Amino acid sequence: MKKTLNALFLCLAFGGACAEVVAPSEDFLKASDRIEWHAGGLYDGRFEDGTRFQIQLAYPRPASVPKAAPPFAEHYWYPKRFTGRVLVLNRAEGSGKAVQLAVQPDPRVPASESFTIALAPDMLSGSGTWSAPKLKKQMAFTLQRAVVYDYVVVKRPAPADTRDRRVDPELGFVFASWFPVLGDAHADAWVHERAGICTGDLECINQIEVRWKSPSLLSLDASTWEYNDGTAHGNGGSMTRQYGVDKERLTPLGLDAFADTGAACVSKITSAIVAQLQARKLPWAEEWAKHAPLQNKWLKFMPTPGGIAFSFDPYEVGPYSEGSPSVFLTRAQLGSCLRSLPAVD
Repeated sequence: MKKTLNALFLCLAFGGACAEVVAPSEDFLKASDRIEWHAGGLYDGRFEDGTRFQIQLAYPRPASVPKAAPPFAEHYWYPKRFTGRVLVLNRAEGSGKAVQLAVQPDPRVPASESFTIALAPDMLSGSGTWSAPKLKKQMAFTLQRAVVYDYVVVKRPAPADTRDRRVDPELGFVFASWFPVLGDAHADAWVHERAGICTGDLECINQIEVRWKSPSLLSLDASTWEYNDGTAHGNGGSMTRQYGVDKERLTPLGLDAFADTGAACVSKITSAIVAQLQARKLPWAEEWAKHAPLQNKWLKFMPTPGGIAFSFDPYEVGPYSEGSPSVFLTRAQLGSCLRSLPAVD
């Protein structure tokens, strides 16, 4: 485990090889002591004025799920002006099929907007009301489920050789993973591979989420986070995956499907990314540019109608304290290097 962790630190420092993680000794997704359930769904929403949005909602957790398993993330975005950053939703009240969620980054400040949602008994559709008090605006909306997510949790005692050194030995070992069910054999195989990663000896948390879904494109973001005995904090990495959609068939797409990756455009796009990173005082931007050119298969990106978002793991362009930064290049910034971007509908 410790050798694997050291390799992970090295790959994070040089930007990208962490996507190529050593396979776990056990398939926790199939463990006999796992707890598994439908954790939530991604819904296509439409307001009464015709505006479209996509929202990710959690379903009730089984009572047997340990508290150490993180809650399924709830958030939403507007496809027309999406830049890769979601609006995080906090559950204000309710559970199951009737809930109230709010956009409220600071609990000391009133929510800027909120959703009151009632899902159908089969969870396939729903309706509700959106409110924005400051704008004095309220609208009804409808929902249709586009994707369902599975969640798997495995809770066990910590390995014997770590118990005496843990701050809280009662926490034990936890594997938690949620992931979308896509219905395509090759795409689901990739999702399961990422969802099952675990080389941590105390904690493994994997999240594979749909970041965009339209008739022509599906975008996935797959993150892993692990905690090992004897380390100051947990660590992890991520990958993105783009699929062209042709009826029910999904075909992996690289950056070259959306932008020219010839030498001139690689230089232009890399310079634009580095400029934004340096403007945010991220100290390793130039080093990243040297070791991770745009042809690198581990590059994390997501195309949207307005441009392309590029994301980075901790240690990739700055120290751990900088978190996971991202930059967004607009259509205008991509200029003649742009090939195609997804449509809203």
